[in-house]
Amino acid sequence: MSARMRTSVAVLAAAGALALPATPAAAEGVGTTAVTWSVSLGTAKAEGTRRFEGTSLVAEGRLSNTGPGCYSVWTQVTHDFVPGPAVRNATLCGPGAVDVLVRRDYWLPTMTGRITVCEGSANTATCAPWKSLV
Repeated sequence: MSARMRTSVAVLAAAGALALPATPAAAEGVGTTAVTWSVSLGTAKAEGTRRFEGTSLVAEGRLSNTGPGCYSVWTQVTHDFVPGPAVRNATLCGPGAVDVLVRRDYWLPTMTGRITVCEGSANTATCAPWKSLV
């Protein structure tokens, strides 16, 4: 076998190993145990826990606001280094609190998820720094 062919075989074998399906529990620090998350912006705060249920990433908690204005919780997943669209999961206008429940299909090891709180409900133009959910 030529050196070029051996290199090609080695590269294909390595790529095949990376492509093997993985379960959420297979990654370090990832499993069914709930992990807390918290994001704040202005007078709003979203906090809760995230966990994995089978192949779903589940984040649940509360969005609370102590002042005027509207705030929203947004999530985004990135798969194979390609960010998906930001998705609005909850909105609250004025003082109070609302539940937040996010359930997204999740494929390790090539996927990440993140969450933030933004002003308003139309877009992610003015937001707290994104927090990782994984």
